[in-house]
Amino acid sequence: MQNSYKIDVIMDGTVFRDFLLFDSFKYRKLWKRPLFFAVMFVIFSLLCFAMQGIREQAALLGTVLLVIGLGLPLIYFMMFFRTVADQVKRLKLDKPRLFYTILLTDAEDGIIMSARNAEDRRFRWADAERAYRSGDVVYLYVLQGSAVVLPFKDVKGGGDALWKYLGERLGEGKLTTC
Repeated sequence: MQNSYKIDVIMDGTVFRDFLLFDSFKYRKLWKRPLFFAVMFVIFSLLCFAMQGIREQAALLGTVLLVIGLGLPLIYFMMFFRTVADQVKRLKLDKPRLFYTILLTDAEDGIIMSARNAEDRRFRWADAERAYRSGDVVYLYVLQGSAVVLPFKDVKGGGDALWKYLGERLGEGKLTTC
């Protein structure tokens, strides 16, 4: 069994995009509000269409509500994906490159992140919120809402060994497979 892992995280646009999708839609569940908005407006528009013979211009109002109810969430998701594409360009992730290095040790504050031109950051195992295994990557949330991406391709010894190591440090209750 390994006592430490040094992982040079090689990030590219696909890994970064997959993380943002996971973080936004599975971890933060940002899809709920646009969906709730769309459902409510569709219900209101259906009520208007049902009142077509009773109220003047009910069909027009129903159409307006339907367009707004479906259009705004569509624009929200389009802008989200546009922002992701812009971030990939801004971070120059069109080609894989070293993004940061993670050192995992048995020490109490044994999660150490090093990045070029930045000060090293240390995180405590006790403060780590959760680790999510999604396909061939682990998203280790070292603090509430703050994660490091650990692609298995960058882990010496393989992803299963890393997953076991994380389970021993965090406890099985803080591991989730997606």
